[in-house]
Amino acid sequence: MSVIKDIMAAKAGEKIPVTEETYWYYLEILPPVFMFGMVAGELADFGFAEGANEIIAFRKDGKKYNAWRTGVMAPG
Repeated sequence: MSVIKDIMAAKAGEKIPVTEETYWYYLEILPPVFMFGMVAGELADFGFAEGANEIIAFRKDGKKYNAWRTGVMAPG
């Protein structure tokens, strides 16, 4: 999905709007790195990463869905 390219091109911490479909896709494709927690000072619903890569955090706020680079590497 090209949304990951958009997120990775943004600065760490910059919120990128995503669709509800994208949010659920990344929640269900692999086990999350974490669920409902703080990462890099931000509250997130879950974190996504493939292997030892940077964690991408996702958060639902009302009817808005956002994702952002955390600047934190997932354990490999």
